[in-house]
Amino acid sequence: MIDLQVSNNKLFHRSVGIVALFSGQDTDVSTTSLLRSIYGKDEIDSSIHARSIAEHISMAAKAVVSLSFKIPYTLHLI
Repeated sequence: MIDLQVSNNKLFHRSVGIVALFSGQDTDVSTTSLLRSIYGKDEIDSSIHARSIAEHISMAAKAVVSLSFKIPYTLHLI
């Protein structure tokens, strides 16, 4: 089980790497999948991609469910 919360820059990148490792996808697809999970959206537009990692971390911190749920969910989105 992976129990990881996206609470800083290092953990954001680590989460992308974990998604890439388990999904076999590149980092762009994995980043988009992680953002879909963080924001709870099926589609991530360019305005969300353009946000800073700090903004993504802030949004992830607001999520009630930790990334221990979100990683499997993120992999499902790929």
